[in-house]
Parts: sequence; structure tokens; C-alpha cells
Amino acid sequence: MRSIYLDYATTTPLCPAAQQAMLPFLAEQFESPDGWGPGAEAVRQAVEDARFRVRRAIGAHDVCPLWFTSGLWESLQTAVLGSVERKRRGILLSPWEHAAVKAAANGCGDVTILPCDADGIVSARAVEDLLSDDVAVVSIAHASATTGVLQPIPEIAAVCQRHGVKLHVDVSSTFGVQEVDVTKLGADIVSLSSEHVYGPKGVGALWIKSGVLIRPLFVGDDHGAARVGFYNPAGIVGFGAAAQLASDRVHESAPRMRMLRDQLAQELRAALGDELTIWSAAAPRVPNVLACSLGRSYDHHALASSLSDVVAAVVTLPEKLAGSNATALRLSVGWYADEDEVSRAASAIVDAWERAS
Repeated sequence: MRSIYLDYATTTPLCPAAQQAMLPFLAEQFESPDGWGPGAEAVRQAVEDARFRVRRAIGAHDVCPLWFTSGLWESLQTAVLGSVERKRRGILLSPWEHAAVKAAANGCGDVTILPCDADGIVSARAVEDLLSDDVAVVSIAHASATTGVLQPIPEIAAVCQRHGVKLHVDVSSTFGVQEVDVTKLGADIVSLSSEHVYGPKGVGALWIKSGVLIRPLFVGDDHGAARVGFYNPAGIVGFGAAAQLASDRVHESAPRMRMLRDQLAQELRAALGDELTIWSAAAPRVPNVLACSLGRSYDHHALASSLSDVVAAVVTLPEKLAGSNATALRLSVGWYADEDEVSRAASAIVDAWERAS
């Protein structure tokens, strides 16, 4: 029997639609989209079609730039590094930011971590209190990859707009599990990841609002190019197909994932009682993530290692949320999870906990 996969928040399997769309560009349609001739033109049109699909999937207008990148890491770092200016080097970050954002910010600007409440939510007021003429960009993940807690992005965007400061939002934890509309979010720059939305690995995107200027991460002979280097046509086409499918089915898949997440929480609660802590259970969260602890000082790494039939993640919780050195088991459902798998996973987790207790 195959392992039960409950780590969709880390990465997702390649969906059949994306795989099928990619196949021609892994073989006969091998030309570069920057080349000449009918073959190159066909590849170029396929890339542009994928760009259109990704834009449409996030509610973007076609006039707004969308850069394809080599993955989420490049997208995140381009957003931060490309926004910092010589005279404006201030960067405000949420406590939940991806390691790529933190690394880029620490290497190029003056970083301030925004205060948050006990669930890790950053208020628009907290952002406004720290804005100044020195701040170039505010970077906030739409949702925590640890607990799934959502941030009030539209309210924060309104504050940033009033002060003329760029807002960068990482939607890799929300796109594909709930509706993402960049016009409603109000962000200036948005990072996307293919591998989080059932597309191929190694492909990401950066959406940029019209009129917002950022510097590209790489510079080539053509200094006007948004991004230099070879495209990955197969990956981009797969991303486009996956993004369209995720957008088309989100209103069906989101309630189903929420049901499976809640079933998992209920079955664990029934077996573990007060030993189970569900983090940020009352806060607004994405529908597919359950971060839980089976005792505050429990060794969740050992537990995860003993779960040979269940694939899950162990995450470190922020000190403000759970105190120092607190960990949690992060269980995340997705398109291919079902009720039977969730029940079997809950039983396996409880069995492993009882053996170790």
C-alpha cells in the first residue's frame, strides 16, 4: 500500500493535465522561443499562452507584466532585491516570510520584522506605524506556510498605497487552495510557484502591477530585458495548464479540502483529547493546513520519522505563538487525498504517539 501523502503544503504531485501539456515540449517541439522559424514561433506562442493562463488564473489584466522564473526562490528574491533603491533601503517583513525573502532582505537592505498578534497576524496599523520615507518595500506572505494563517492583505495594501511603498505578496501557500485575485489583494508584486499548484518543479512567476518598476535579478546584453537566459518552455506550459485547472476547480476543491482537514482534526481530537493542540484554530486559515502538537514538549521529529505510511512535515512554531523550541506536525491535504486516507493517517499518528508515550 502506498504512503498517505499529507504534505501538499510543501509540494504537490504533477497533475495529468500539466504532464500532458508538457510532453510535446520535451521532445519534438525543442526550439528556443527566442529563435527563428515556425518551430520557434510555435514554442513562443505556447509560452505566451501559458502566460495568459497564469494571469487569468490570478485575476490579472493582460497589460500587467508576468515574468517566468526558475522557481519560487528566484521570484521572491527578484521582488525584494529589485525593489530596494539606493536612497530607500528599508524593508518590512512579516514573521512568516520564506527563507529566500529573509536572505535577500538581509543582504541588501535595512530589515524590520513587523509585530504580530498571538496567531502571527500582522495588522495594517502595525505596518503603518513603521512606514517611513526610507522604506522601499513591504513583503508579507499571504498565508503562513507553517500554520496556514491568512494575513489581511487588502488592508495592508491600502496603507502601502497611501504611503507610496511597494507591497510584495507571496501567494504560494494560497494559490490553488483558495481564490487568489491580485486586483482584490491590491498588491504591487506577487510571487507564484508552479510546484505548489500541481505543476512541474523549477518554475515560478512574478506578477507586477502596471506602472510598478523593479530591477531584474540578472542582466544580459539586452539591458531592457525583464529576465535573461533560456526559458523552460515545457515547465512554463505545464505551469499554465496547472494554474488554469487550479483556478477552474478552486470553488469545488477548497470546501472539500476544508472538510478533510476538519475530519482529520476531529479524529485526532477524539483519540488524543487535551493532549492535542491545534495552532491558530480560531484564526482565518487556508482550508488545507492543520498544524498540531501532540504535547508541548513532544519530539515531533521522532514521530514523523516513525510514520512510515504517512508523509507529513514537522515545523517550528514562532516563539510568540508557542514559546521557545516548540514544534508541530503540519498535516496538509490536497486534490488527491480522500476520507479513507485521512482516517488511516489519523490512526497511524495516534498509534505512533501511543508507542512513544
